[in-house]
Amino acid sequence: MKRIIVADSSCDLKESDFTGEKNFKFRIAPLTINGPDNYEFIDTEDNDPKILLDKVSEVHGKWSSSCPSPNAYLTAFEDADEVYVITISSKLSGSYNSAMNAGKMYLDKYPNKKVHIIDSLLAASGLALIFYKLRDLIDSNEYTFEQITKKIDKIRDESSVLFVIRSFDTLVGAGRMMKISGMIVAALNICPVCGDNGQGQIKILDKVRGTGKAIRRMIDTIGEKIDTSGKTLVISHCNNLKDAELVKQISLSIYKFKEILIIPMNGLAAFYAGDQGIIVAF
Repeated sequence: MKRIIVADSSCDLKESDFTGEKNFKFRIAPLTINGPDNYEFIDTEDNDPKILLDKVSEVHGKWSSSCPSPNAYLTAFEDADEVYVITISSKLSGSYNSAMNAGKMYLDKYPNKKVHIIDSLLAASGLALIFYKLRDLIDSNEYTFEQITKKIDKIRDESSVLFVIRSFDTLVGAGRMMKISGMIVAALNICPVCGDNGQGQIKILDKVRGTGKAIRRMIDTIGEKIDTSGKTLVISHCNNLKDAELVKQISLSIYKFKEILIIPMNGLAAFYAGDQGIIVAF
């Protein structure tokens, strides 16, 4: 039985970290960040997100991101008997639709194979959280494909992300925030605490002054949303291990998470969260 887990590169994970897995192979389908003058950053682990952020700060103009093609997903499927795909929220990217098209093509060619596409309704560490839960289900050797898909969809429905960002340059450059709004927010030292709305979109939950207060408000919000007992917290950061460790230590002191994991952001998450950004998933 050959199993493949595929995630798009918004997941903040790296293929090389999971080469030793015995029960499945892990593959990344990279997104692409596009900038002025035909600049292109393919979001693979060989490409440093810092290079991307430096380019964004240097080159002003229209920035955007594009999802993996169906063929990119098909290549990642290889010849697996069971394929599980985790994508960034379909409300934020076309990655889910691309994966769905790939899944249909794969099953048309191999009707006896099995494919499950998971619209995470999240981003960044939210996909990583789902990946870790999916890995646990597969490694348990207790469940059929159909049981795993049912359980992982339930986990997806119960998961959330929160984030705090310090830099608004990439949001402005990519058209996610008006330039004047970004300037006002930065000038007033306002740090929005944002999160998912439960339907795959991002909303502002609170506005506080100062990143320290914003991070603490984000941590407090975790406890307002869930009972943390036995749960997993995944923290992704963009060049900000210090604050990621702070979130971990405070969370350890006030909550009952089973495990807390810290991972650096890949290119796409770093692009939108910006330098020093922090995203948590639970």
